[in-house]
Amino acid sequence: MASSTISIPFDQPLIRVERVFDAPRQLIFRLITDPFHLAQFLGPHGVVNDISEMDVRPGGYWRNLMRFPDGSEDCATGVFLEVVEPERIVWRDAPQGSTAALAELTPAQLVTTLLLDEAGAGTRFTAEVRATTIAVRNGALAFAEGMSQGNEKLADYLGVLGSGRR
Repeated sequence: MASSTISIPFDQPLIRVERVFDAPRQLIFRLITDPFHLAQFLGPHGVVNDISEMDVRPGGYWRNLMRFPDGSEDCATGVFLEVVEPERIVWRDAPQGSTAALAELTPAQLVTTLLLDEAGAGTRFTAEVRATTIAVRNGALAFAEGMSQGNEKLADYLGVLGSGRR
């Protein structure tokens, strides 16, 4: 699979993005859970990430300010629900600045499950974003394209890491 496959079932509040990377899943897991590395490839082309918080553990909070080439900004925040190294990470949206206990948060609008499965010598990356409604899913469709472009950037980044450059 040379690029990401995006699936959006018309009758389900679900977005699925899949890609196979030519790298072991332990490496992919390490890159996506390390804010320095993640900032290099997260999101669409041209975005600059400022990951100010990233506590990758159940109940841990993350915050990322994305700056786009047109000057606009978007702050993404979430809380990790499940972390199983190196195969699974689940997180949900959370109000900006929220460090409240999970039980105190409003119901999630989006829950993302990231699965990393061995695929020969590589890794099958599957992100499933489940929304509360199809309307909420439709409002998050840019996420799928942003993740697809981020996957392209990750593939390029893996090439840079493999060549010994930083």
